Formats: sequence, structure tokens, C-alpha cells
Amino acid sequence: MYDDNTAATEFWLLVLVFALVFGTISGIIARKKGNSPGGGFWLGFLLGPLGLIIAAVLPTNTVGLERDDPDLKKCPDCAEMVRDEARKCRFCDYQFNASRGQDEGEWNRSVAARRLFKP
Repeated sequence: MYDDNTAATEFWLLVLVFALVFGTISGIIARKKGNSPGGGFWLGFLLGPLGLIIAAVLPTNTVGLERDDPDLKKCPDCAEMVRDEARKCRFCDYQFNASRGQDEGEWNRSVAARRLFKP
């Protein structure tokens, strides 16, 4: 029923599908950690499950996360990322200056404007 050529074709097609799945999942994990999604994709595509594990254990890149979400700021005490609107860090209870030199309403309007006009 099947000849050797058909079996080999099905094998390589299955390998390609698994490589695409591992590459996609690794890319998603890398992006959520602030790393390059393209690099994560190729890591998973070429190394399969090993690349997926490597993408999962790579450290979080906070600079990449800041670039992806401009509504975050870094806490000066614990260096965790928190929302711009936060008055207190949820990790270390650091108290932010709510107005940053402006009145409260003006600060909230500037945050809303950044959200509305995200690049």
C-alpha cells in the first residue's frame, strides 16, 4: 500500500510540523519574557523540546518588557516592573510619588494619552 518514498515523505512532514510547533511555542515564551520572539522561534525550531526548555529557563529581560509595554515603570527599590498608575509597589511596598511633580489629574490624563496613542 505504502512505498518507501511515501513513508519518508510522511516522516519529514511530521518532523516539520513538530519543529513548527516547538518553534512557535518557544517564540511565544521568549516574547513573554522580553526576549526576541524570532530567536525563540529558531531555538525551538532547530532544537525541538530542548529549545523549548532553554526558552523557558532563560532569564526575563526587563528592558525588552519595558519596550513592549510603555505603561510599566521600574520600582527603584526592588527593580520589579509595576504599572505607571501604581502608587505603591506590589512587591516591596515602596511608595511612589503619585504626581511626579504634577497634579493627580494631569498625571492620569498623560497616562491615558499614552495608552490611546501607543506606537
